[in-house]
Amino acid sequence: MTFRKLLPLFLIAVIMTAGAAYAQLPGRSGGSTGLDSQGVPYSSKYWKGAPEQSTISLVRKPGLTENQFALRIASPFLVNGCMKLSNFGYMAEFKDGYLDISIEDMTVDMRDQPQYAHYECSQKAQMPMADIVLNRDDLVKNQTQVIRMHNGSDTNYYNITLTDDNVMILPDESYGGMIKRFIPQALPGRKTTLTYWFYPVGTILLWVPGMDDTQKSVEALRAFAKEKGLAPLETVMPAFESPMTKAEYQYFIDTDGTFDDNQDELVDGMAIGDVSFEKTVYGLEKDETVLDKKTVYAKRPGMYE
Repeated sequence: MTFRKLLPLFLIAVIMTAGAAYAQLPGRSGGSTGLDSQGVPYSSKYWKGAPEQSTISLVRKPGLTENQFALRIASPFLVNGCMKLSNFGYMAEFKDGYLDISIEDMTVDMRDQPQYAHYECSQKAQMPMADIVLNRDDLVKNQTQVIRMHNGSDTNYYNITLTDDNVMILPDESYGGMIKRFIPQALPGRKTTLTYWFYPVGTILLWVPGMDDTQKSVEALRAFAKEKGLAPLETVMPAFESPMTKAEYQYFIDTDGTFDDNQDELVDGMAIGDVSFEKTVYGLEKDETVLDKKTVYAKRPGMYE
């Protein structure tokens, strides 16, 4: 059984936090007049617009170098229906210690929507977004301390904290009176989505579904990991703090290359053995301690891990 097969319930929860399955489409912006870049006129069924709010998060994506990360700006809602939604356009530039990011309107295309309700169309959940790939070295070179995010005439400020191990962005509370157009993305099971760790090569995430949060269970998992040639990530990254809220997720470093031949399997996750945890069973006459065997899964850290 792979890690991927265990994710459906979690993904449902993520979708629920993103918003309702059917959400109000963005209204037409002032740029919805005239023609698009292909010479097609905008209309009541084809226009440009943007949501009043967008979520922001720092995400890990395939193909990024060790110094890169992605700032994701997304619609706070999933939209189902026959319409077609484009992703956001954006402009980004470094200027006077700031990183200026201006979000451009997305396109809403309802021209192919069936005229009658009983006609079928290809429906899929859509969440317009923009992934802005940033480089830690560029932030240092440009002495960037603040991100200014622009949505039309509104601007939100996020302070940047950068170390050798991570990058963190936080809303600048001194601008608390401003309209909040960009809000942190909240996800179940995550402490924050605004901290990104630059993991060293060989970082592995072990997951034991249903493991309790006691120190004894964590020690049992770490003992299992040691037998597999893994060491806690804190041994090479002392400042590391897990982004996960549950102890059933633990981070390790494969310094011996134990899993070098399992790179493909580690993308989705793989079972690597079982661990027996002590469990107290409460009875009417007496309590009993039994061993509860659980499967351990290993994977590379994912998008928000």
